[in-house]
Amino acid sequence: MGAIIDVKYFNSFWMKKIEGPAITSPVEVSNPTWPGLDWDPFGYPLYPNLGVDEPENWYIEEARIKGGFNNTMVSQGARAYFNEKDPTQDVREASLIYSGIYNSRTDVNKTNVFSTAEPITKSLDPSNGSIQKLFAEDTNLIIFQENKVSQALIDKDAIYSAEGAGTPVSTTNLVIGQIVPYLGRYGIGKNPESFAQFGFRKYFIDPYRATVMRLSRDGLTEISQYGMKDYFRDNLTNINNTLKQHSISWTFDGVFDNPTDTFNVSGVNGCEVLLGSRIITLEGSPINTYDTGAIVTKIVDLGTSPATYEITASFAITVSLSGFFTYSYKSKLIGGWDNYTKQYTVSLQSTPTYVSKTDNYATTAFDENVNGWVCFYDYKPSFIFSLKGVFYSTTDYSIYQHYLNTALEDNYNNFYGTRFGSNVSFIINDKPSIRKVYQTINYEGDNGWQLSTLRTDFTGLDSEVSYADNAALIRSYKDGLYTNAQGYPQRAGFDRKENLYASPLIADNIYRPDEVLSSTLTSGVKGYYLVAAFSIDNSTDVGGNKEIWSVGTTYVRSS
Repeated sequence: MGAIIDVKYFNSFWMKKIEGPAITSPVEVSNPTWPGLDWDPFGYPLYPNLGVDEPENWYIEEARIKGGFNNTMVSQGARAYFNEKDPTQDVREASLIYSGIYNSRTDVNKTNVFSTAEPITKSLDPSNGSIQKLFAEDTNLIIFQENKVSQALIDKDAIYSAEGAGTPVSTTNLVIGQIVPYLGRYGIGKNPESFAQFGFRKYFIDPYRATVMRLSRDGLTEISQYGMKDYFRDNLTNINNTLKQHSISWTFDGVFDNPTDTFNVSGVNGCEVLLGSRIITLEGSPINTYDTGAIVTKIVDLGTSPATYEITASFAITVSLSGFFTYSYKSKLIGGWDNYTKQYTVSLQSTPTYVSKTDNYATTAFDENVNGWVCFYDYKPSFIFSLKGVFYSTTDYSIYQHYLNTALEDNYNNFYGTRFGSNVSFIINDKPSIRKVYQTINYEGDNGWQLSTLRTDFTGLDSEVSYADNAALIRSYKDGLYTNAQGYPQRAGFDRKENLYASPLIADNIYRPDEVLSSTLTSGVKGYYLVAAFSIDNSTDVGGNKEIWSVGTTYVRSS
């Protein structure tokens, strides 16, 4: 009986016997099996029984048509080889290499062809560190190294005139042409995840120089200088590429087969147990047994409550009732473009989300319209991106859509199922050379804002103590409502008049030496300027939209 075999890659026909279970009777004599088929062709000659304990693999390869004597042989074609005198691996972190072309119309695929006879490599200055990211823009290739940003011409190479003009006088068809560095020694470090682009602008973070950068038509610009120089300088110093260790404790849930390569654990978060984590077992406190081959290769959520996970490791687990998973991690700088608000959003994470979802992070956004940093956010994303004007972020295994507000639910300040508050601080510094007594404060905006804290400027040290006037909490329009003894409604916080919310300032200071009257018995606060922090309350239209447009005060000159 004949069989048809599709030969796609090698011009040879072969069949083999695959090793099976032990042969127990003459009927189970080994039959050849054609690879790639889910059935065994019937009628091939039987081969001798090698015995119960002697299974054997074998194959037959034939290159002549029909296997006949002296028949036409199927050619194997040209065999390319290169005899490398020194086959030692060479890691070139600052070099580029490209393969042959791919054309789907003509079925030409040379993406696996790297001919050493052609100039297919392009090297950059290795002193600028390794290449971390490539970005193709029009006919240029932008190359981000750790300490430098350059652009390379694609499919052309410019030869400039003797006068040094910028117009090329001729071109060639090099795949990667001349490499031109941008002015300034800035790079992307080892954090290419901070890159984002929109239009002709590209954004990234240089952790080595503690700056946030913008690459535009005018070159490189430090956008971290716009009011946030000290902030990024201080916070980016905590971002480094040093590997740190994280451990998660586990205990058996009572289901255990010994020995086995799978076991069930409970009391852990499956999103924090990474594939590739090492397993440390506690054979008996305080003795720790560390097996370098104990690697997590599979995690299955069993869907029980409390959560139980089936862990598959690459070794046979010994008898142990507890232990912990451990793996290395480094800091992350997650960047992305918010197409909804047209802002570059970046999250500085000294510990990434898969280690902790709430600790050691700061998420903020840069707005080109005001040329400054406009907001801090209370969410810690794993990845952020935009699609068709909608802004998304990911956490754990889920995608979260931002700015989603419907008539049925109010989702303001709701991130990943947790509702947060909003606050904004104002600095009031009218006539800065005059010392003033601030009497009242007011704001224009929506109902629901309260004055959380208010202070004036600090004095110089007096007995190692620096003083500043403070004001007591001013409740929102709703929270400050109460009924007096006569049954009339009164306001202990902001009162509204002609849609302006206003309240007197009551001092709330610590005792000062030689003070005549207690500060709690006086109204108004003294100082050259005010720092007023407003926040939303927890009762007025929870989850709804609340805006604040302006803040003002009334004051008199201090005597």
